[in-house]
Amino acid sequence: MGNTRAVKVAARPTGGEFVVGPQATSTRGERTAELASAPSSVTVARHLVRDDLRRRGLPSRVIEDALVVVTELVGNAVRHARPLRGANSSGVVILRWDATESQVRIDVTDGGGSKQPHVKPASLADTGGRGLAIVSAVASDWGVSSDSDRVTVFAVVSA
Repeated sequence: MGNTRAVKVAARPTGGEFVVGPQATSTRGERTAELASAPSSVTVARHLVRDDLRRRGLPSRVIEDALVVVTELVGNAVRHARPLRGANSSGVVILRWDATESQVRIDVTDGGGSKQPHVKPASLADTGGRGLAIVSAVASDWGVSSDSDRVTVFAVVSA
């Protein structure tokens, strides 16, 4: 695939697990990172996307909205889905993102959960369950695709 370059990402041990593999890859404008299916990966994902979008010169508001989406989608994958088998046999989720001058697209792929991801109504007393409602409010578009053993949730943040 011609235009692929490796972006070095420091692997950080957390309780014996690696948060992220040794590299995130870049093909044309799209970036991909294999993240451990662990809560600490949410922070790693946010830093990867934030640093890349800053380098691309996107407006602060777009970056902030994209980081809200990354937080919710990676967090949901880690909390509610089965991990995918990673290159080193550990459980992972896959984060992909791409940006143009007018939008950022974020995809998170995992092994699926007991239910298809969806916005669920939440009462004021609920302490959770608002993630996809937040994504829906921030993103100009979002959706879910799945095959037999993978589910991808995507969202688009527009400038």
